[in-house]
Amino acid sequence: MRLSKIIGFIAILTMIACVSASAVSATVDVSIDSATVDPGNTTTVNITAHDVTELGIFGIKLEYNTSVVSVTGVQNNPEIPDGIGVSNTTDDGSLSLVSSGMTTPSLTGAEVLLVTVTLQAVGDAGDEC
Repeated sequence: MRLSKIIGFIAILTMIACVSASAVSATVDVSIDSATVDPGNTTTVNITAHDVTELGIFGIKLEYNTSVVSVTGVQNNPEIPDGIGVSNTTDDGSLSLVSSGMTTPSLTGAEVLLVTVTLQAVGDAGDEC
């Protein structure tokens, strides 16, 4: 049996700041992949920003159901020069990801990968977030 789709397992509360010569900050649409995984196994999901122009800094708070999944890792996009600060990887049901501020070049594109999150299914078959 498989866990039902891990869609958003989450409320991604997103505040993205884009820094450019013409704008100090802006709101950007962000999405997270859907996934299905057997209990005890792991999977990865990408968090992607859409229609980004000169991404400078960002912050994301990811909330999830700890009886269904556990966050076991976070890998930032290697094109983000200064990396990502992960404020909490414990299983309290939230994970905060904050960029430390980017130097040139900043990222621009229709779909810009921010981070890849590794999840382990800890719930029973049929559980969903």
